[in-house]
Amino acid sequence: MTETIVEFLRRWGELSPTAAVVLALIFVACGLVPIPRTFVTLAAGVVYGMAAIPIIMPATTIGCVLAFLLARYLFAERLWDYVERRPKLTAIMNAVEAEGWRIVALCRLASPIPSMIQSAIFGLTRIPLWPYTWATFLFTIPQIILYAY
Repeated sequence: MTETIVEFLRRWGELSPTAAVVLALIFVACGLVPIPRTFVTLAAGVVYGMAAIPIIMPATTIGCVLAFLLARYLFAERLWDYVERRPKLTAIMNAVEAEGWRIVALCRLASPIPSMIQSAIFGLTRIPLWPYTWATFLFTIPQIILYAY
């Protein structure tokens, strides 16, 4: 999978403004689909190196915030039905209700659950948007740097 993404990114050439916009849009989209962002980050690191990090970080956060807002305001009823049948997801929601941004930070640092699913779960909680956004931005940095490097 990473090879396919690498080939796609190489078509855009060096990290020009156009390539940067394409890369940012890819990472925003990754926040809206339940696939691991790891492969895309690895591919961006292979093609563009560490120069991709300033593009990846805000684009990843924007994608996660969009998923959060969609879950909270558009798909809440359907998502509640999904979450209620899964005890692990319910446990995460309860932890977020109790600990707020700290659980978001832990999940962003290392979690087997794809980012989009995390964002949807967090959108169903009462965590305010700004603590969620900052925890997402700050605590995805270590993974992004590691995978891009």
